[in-house]
Amino acid sequence: MAVFDEAVQITLGQEGGFFQNAKTGEVVNWGITQKFLAAHNLPSSVDDVRNLTKPAAINLYRIYFWTPMRMSEIKDQALAAKVFDVGVNQGPSTSAALFQGAINDEWGREWIRTDGIIGEATIGCANASDPVKLITAFRARAKDHYIELAEKNPKLKDDLAGWLARLASN
Repeated sequence: MAVFDEAVQITLGQEGGFFQNAKTGEVVNWGITQKFLAAHNLPSSVDDVRNLTKPAAINLYRIYFWTPMRMSEIKDQALAAKVFDVGVNQGPSTSAALFQGAINDEWGREWIRTDGIIGEATIGCANASDPVKLITAFRARAKDHYIELAEKNPKLKDDLAGWLARLASN
């Protein structure tokens, strides 16, 4: 079964330190945004984000991403790490829905509902799938999602190349 400590190291390799985006207003550190902290009623001033430590970010990833997404129940480490990483980048429910759609693509029809909640059916179908084919289908869906985001919001166009590079990596 997939291991959090391995997956989070890949994600941390994609996420830098403190950054305040002048175009979008986003404030982020270790991939944890000010908006995320505020939405979870956690301290969320710019200084709170700036002072977020790597161990604190790792704990947030485990509590709010890895565990609710049930990634430790996925047999293939690379698949779980990629679904988790997209969850960090785009939100757990978005990544889960993309994952569910990819499973349905691989199974040739809608076996599971794409509700953005990873449950028993999602886990079972994922673990019964060829992980290489499934991660390829997941990447294709995520790529389409990123392109659509950039087309809808011109402020995000500058992020597209980075998102696509991240998606293609480990």
